[in-house]
Amino acid sequence: MIKRINMISLSVVLTIIVFIATTAVQRFFVSYEPTVKVLVAVQDIQANRSLDRFMFKTAEAPVSLVMNLKVIKKLEDIRDRYSVETIHKGEILRDEAIAFKNEVKIIEVEQGKEKISIKVRAPENAVSYQIKAGDKVNLYFTGRYGLIKYLSAKKEIYLPNSQNLKNDDYSSVKILDNLPVLGIFDDNGNALGDSRRDAKIDTVVFAVSHEDSIMINSLKGQGTFDITGLPY
Repeated sequence: MIKRINMISLSVVLTIIVFIATTAVQRFFVSYEPTVKVLVAVQDIQANRSLDRFMFKTAEAPVSLVMNLKVIKKLEDIRDRYSVETIHKGEILRDEAIAFKNEVKIIEVEQGKEKISIKVRAPENAVSYQIKAGDKVNLYFTGRYGLIKYLSAKKEIYLPNSQNLKNDDYSSVKILDNLPVLGIFDDNGNALGDSRRDAKIDTVVFAVSHEDSIMINSLKGQGTFDITGLPY
């Protein structure tokens, strides 16, 4: 009986040894490579999209495939993130392809409004660096009086005193009031906040109606815009 038990034990030990040896040989000839967990897109994702866990699946990728990439490994790491570029189905999610909302300069507007940017000629045209996102402002246009007079026929705006003004004379008029500032940016497209008051303002973004967006776009290149701040 004891001899039989010893034979069984010996068989088990030999089986384990053979398994380990076979696995080692397979790894040697098959060039076994360790893997790392990654997230893979299960659909095409356009830029500036809010990300959720149903857009990705977890997978194992060879280390050599991602060794030079900073990849996202866990679903919880995409929380509150947005895509900054198009992510294609089957693509491994990289860290540089996603960012937080404030980092990708996503500006959301209400239904029926359009985003439009106004180029500021100089700091004094935008309250000398004193405006920031969330402020309320008035928007003025300076151009030839003939154009402003034509504009007043299309939109209810208060015409400046027309006495002695000719069509080629320059004048200023308020075209929109109480506009919320959605964002301000420098000439490199960087968003400016309270910590960037020393940077030069280049453009200011607003949300306006479709009709007002047509008006503003038609005035670009025909004069300059000025912004005045309103009390809180």
